[in-house]
Amino acid sequence: MAVSRYYSSVARRTTLISDINASTTSVVVAATTGFPSLTPYTLIIDQDTVNEEIVEVTSRSGTTLTVTRGVDGTTGVSHTAGAQVEHGVSARDFSESRQHEDASENVHGTGSGSAVVGTTDTQTLTNKTLTSAALGGDLDAGSNKITDLADPTLAQDAVTKNWAETGMSSQLTQATTQATNAATSATNAATSETNAATSESNAATSATNAATSETNAATSATNAATSESNASTSETNAAASATAAATSATNAATSETNAGTSETNAGTSATGAAASAVSAANSAAAAAASLDSFDDRYLGSKSSAPTVDNDGDPLVQGALFYLNTGTSEQIGMYVYDGAGWIKASAAATASIVTYEYTATGSQTAFTGNDRNGVSLSFTSALIQVFLNGVLLSPGDDYTTSTNTVTLASGATAGDEVLVVAFASFSVANTYTQAQSDALFATQSELASAGFSPLLLMGA
Repeated sequence: MAVSRYYSSVARRTTLISDINASTTSVVVAATTGFPSLTPYTLIIDQDTVNEEIVEVTSRSGTTLTVTRGVDGTTGVSHTAGAQVEHGVSARDFSESRQHEDASENVHGTGSGSAVVGTTDTQTLTNKTLTSAALGGDLDAGSNKITDLADPTLAQDAVTKNWAETGMSSQLTQATTQATNAATSATNAATSETNAATSESNAATSATNAATSETNAATSATNAATSESNASTSETNAAASATAAATSATNAATSETNAGTSETNAGTSATGAAASAVSAANSAAAAAASLDSFDDRYLGSKSSAPTVDNDGDPLVQGALFYLNTGTSEQIGMYVYDGAGWIKASAAATASIVTYEYTATGSQTAFTGNDRNGVSLSFTSALIQVFLNGVLLSPGDDYTTSTNTVTLASGATAGDEVLVVAFASFSVANTYTQAQSDALFATQSELASAGFSPLLLMGA
């Protein structure tokens, strides 16, 4: 039987969007304008070229087509993006049509050996003998009769008028007899029902009387139990009242004692609060004095050198400030020496010393006199080490011990090793970070306790 495919006379040629290989079954085309709306239908890729291939579209979603490759004698091959794709027919369409024309059976829904026309056509059968025929639908005889029927033997066999009337007469006789017997049984049942109803009524009356007696007896028992319970409850309540009275007396005495104790505690608390207030005031005064002292010595970041401290008082020797404007040489920390400001790095005790060494082959340790005859001396955290002008990383590239620098890897003969040592300086009457943090923490705590920051600063 030929496969039903769909065709369109207005399908427009299109192209592949991307490359496909010989086994790809899902392809994307640029457009499907005019393509059949139902599947299956035929497409030809790279027609009239060595890569011509016929495929059958089995489903479509937008411009994505599901296809069967290499049909009608062609072979699935690779095609590049931009390959021509068009709808058409192939040899199989004409071959299947010819096969259909030549077929004498199994066409248009008919079976093997049939000579009946298509199911939508009308045909008159004359002088035809149907042997073991099977109908696939209802038989419409119109105004005609079916004659010469045999008596039925199976449940689904058709029957004649005579057979039906004979059967119905016999069944009518049986039904009449059964109806008479049923009427007699119904009469007897009604009599039995009446007798049963009378017995049931008598039994119900007896049951009602018994229930009434039982209810009365239960009510009497309940009343007696209630009286007994009430008496017991009264006795219990009297005992509870006596206990409650005794408890109240005890509680009253306890409350009196607690009141005295609370009075004593209140006096003690008042005395402690007064002492705490004095202590807090003394602490606040001390903290204010400490903060003022710190504020007189570190004046903060300035755009020019100050002539008085932050309170407008004369500068004290050892005071500090940070100059935040000017040249790179000018910007930095300054110390007041009593007569004027000097940059901190220029203070008498501040210095930078550079030690110069020329390495020997594989030398790692550098100590003692450098090539200028100056003996190496430094604080381990205040040096920088350079190898041929490259700053080395402490811990990774070198380690230190007392006035000794040890390289992680031996130097090459002739390498330049420089050790830059920084000497610290001290400023009179200054605070450490820990001391400053403690002072500010004290100020914060006092402010939280309700003391005015302006009062603490002497404002």
